[in-house]
Amino acid sequence: MKLRISKLASNDLEEMYLYGHINYGEDKANEYANLIKDRLYMICDNPEIGRLDTKVNPAIRRFEIEQHIAFYDIEDNHIFIVRILHKSTDYIHHLI
Repeated sequence: MKLRISKLASNDLEEMYLYGHINYGEDKANEYANLIKDRLYMICDNPEIGRLDTKVNPAIRRFEIEQHIAFYDIEDNHIFIVRILHKSTDYIHHLI
């Protein structure tokens, strides 16, 4: 399956990288960004790996990646990444 990333998820990735770069340095920020990318492609290879989250409507899947959660939908021939949020985020408000 192919990977598609929403504008909001793309912004999430940029903010995540900048936070990591400022607080942990470029090497750690790159390492974490690569880990996130690898896990997103893991979702493409195993679309059902994330559990269905019925707290949001329409229901989407969630997959935990270290300190973040990728929220995604399985569509025709691709995985659509809706958001990538920190575990401590009140995600329901960001997904409505």
